[in-house]
Amino acid sequence: MTTPDKCEAILREIINRVNADERIFVAFSKDCGGNSCTLEITQSGHTHCGINEEPWSFLVDSIHAALTGGPGLSFAGGGR
Repeated sequence: MTTPDKCEAILREIINRVNADERIFVAFSKDCGGNSCTLEITQSGHTHCGINEEPWSFLVDSIHAALTGGPGLSFAGGGR
């Protein structure tokens, strides 16, 4: 899957959860700078995404994996 495809899939996953009647809030907050962020999802906890020295595509891969059941770096909560 290309980086643009993953960007679309990220947004689709958020909208799918909302349409499934999950009242979720997604927040992106500062992590280590550069191409990194902390992703927080109501009822799922948080994970650190990307690494500041890595390329943009690594951050996108990390966010995509966190939202679609893949591993995050420190996901709190139950197995998303």
